[in-house]
Amino acid sequence: CINTLGSYQCECEDGFLVNEAQNECLDIREGYCFTEILHSMCQIGSSNRNPVTKSECCCDGGRGWGPNCEICPFLGTIAFKKLCPYGRGLTTTGEDIDECKVIHNVCQNGECVNERGTYHCTCKEGYTTDITGTLCIDLNECNLSPN
Repeated sequence: CINTLGSYQCECEDGFLVNEAQNECLDIREGYCFTEILHSMCQIGSSNRNPVTKSECCCDGGRGWGPNCEICPFLGTIAFKKLCPYGRGLTTTGEDIDECKVIHNVCQNGECVNERGTYHCTCKEGYTTDITGTLCIDLNECNLSPN
């Protein structure tokens, strides 16, 4: 921070952008998002390898982010509220997160449809959505038809 007459302003390091109020540096660095961590190591197979910001990853169910596997804060913690002030599904600045881009293997056996703050799946023939609409599960046709 730089002290100014009656106030202050922020100057941010590379990879960070000052917010509108000029009082905070926002992280705009991009890296991979991981949904699985084992022994503090992000599992490369759990990433779809699309570079996203830390808030795009961690504010939407990611468990680890970036080349150094920064662990995402848990939902409901102070750290989560600081990174995700608008809640789950929205970035630090309140923008919608495209779960179809961020989440690895989202809507397997279907197609992902992004919505503000969430998403839903449109499933292939032979599959149906679960109660949340975010997973495509195998439809047991034998149980549906008596023949």
